[in-house]
This record gives sequence, C-alpha cells and structure tokens, in this order.
Amino acid sequence: MLERAKSPITGDCCINRVPFDIRLLNQDAYTPKVVSIGPFHHHNPTLQNMERHKLIYFNKFLELGDVNLESLVIHVKEAEPNFRRSYADTLDLTKEELVKIILVDSCFIIELFWRFYYNEWLEGDVFFLTHWLTTKIRLNLLLIENQLFFALENLFNRAFISDSDVDALIQNDVLVNWLDDTDSVTNVYNGLWKNITHLNFSSHYIHLYLDTNAFCSVCILCMYSVRS
Repeated sequence: MLERAKSPITGDCCINRVPFDIRLLNQDAYTPKVVSIGPFHHHNPTLQNMERHKLIYFNKFLELGDVNLESLVIHVKEAEPNFRRSYADTLDLTKEELVKIILVDSCFIIELFWRFYYNEWLEGDVFFLTHWLTTKIRLNLLLIENQLFFALENLFNRAFISDSDVDALIQNDVLVNWLDDTDSVTNVYNGLWKNITHLNFSSHYIHLYLDTNAFCSVCILCMYSVRS
C-alpha cells in the first residue's frame, strides 16, 4: 500500500502526459489514431487492429538480426524498473505486460524504420504503403504520449551483436578487447556499425520529440506553480 505513496515522477522521468488544460483545447491532436507506442494508449480499442501488424514486424525483426528472443526478454525484464520510471504516470501494468509492450513496440519501430530507410518492402507490406496510413503512422510516432525512445537504441544494440557474440569473437581472435568489459566492446561495435550503415539517417525524429516533451514539462511545472 505504501508503495503507491511514492511519487511516480523521478529524475529518470522523460515521458509526460499532455497537461489536461492543453488537451482540452484539442484532444484529437494528442491521441494516436492508428498505432499505439508504449503503455499510455496500449488498451485503446480503436488501435487494436495494428497490434497484429506489430507482432508480424516484431517477428521479422527477430529473423533479420537472427536475434535470440529469450536474451532480449531477459534484458528488458532486468531494465523494466528503469523503463517504468521513464513515464510520469503510475502504470497499472504488471512487469510481464510492460516488458511485452516495450519489446514488441520497440522492435516494430526499428523494423519499420529499417524498411523505410532501405526501401525493403515485402509482399505483405501493402497495408503500410497506403499513403494516408503512412502519413498517420509518422504523425502518431511524434505524439508525446506515444513514445518509448529510451528503449530503441538499447534493444537495437542487443539485437545485432550481443555480449555472447563479442565473447565468441574475442575467443577466436577476431577482436582484441582493450576495454576490459564485454558491454563496452558491444557498445563500440554497434556504434560503429550504425554510423557506417546509417550515416545519412535523419535524427530529426528524436530531436522533435525531445523538444515537444520539454515544452510539455514546462507547461506542467507552470500549471502546478499557478495552482500553488
């Protein structure tokens, strides 16, 4: 019972709800219409049709990187407390539910971005190539309450080369570990891979979101100041 007495907002919080006063001006502007990302709108009944497509992309992402699903699940479970603290609201979700949302939604976004960037579409992607739907998905991914960007790079790194992969490369003299710990080598390797293959990839998405989130955080502080 006393756990609910703790403030849900900590220094790790980076995803806020749109202030109620602002949402009242135009609720449609802050509510996803096609796809939910993260926990805030996950149970919205109007968005459930996309859940099947997210699972399809999630499965393709695992195939793309020859990813070990069990290792990803273990990693997200270990990081779940940090992920949970990233949201300003208290999330009424079990650990297993939040882990599934983070895992499926993050891999869906990475796989979707991959296909857009490399224009590698499959026969079943006709659904996503409809112009009106593509536009709505892009807009939905920018909504302040529809985010889990903090997990994207984390899972991307885990997917394409893991600690066990690094250990195998070191044991076979493919890599020489000058950084002492395997995690550091993994991060460096993935960082180089992303910079080489995604040199021209636009980062406007993340910067636009961070600017919007900062604006809403200021609005919340101002609102509390006025009330007090």
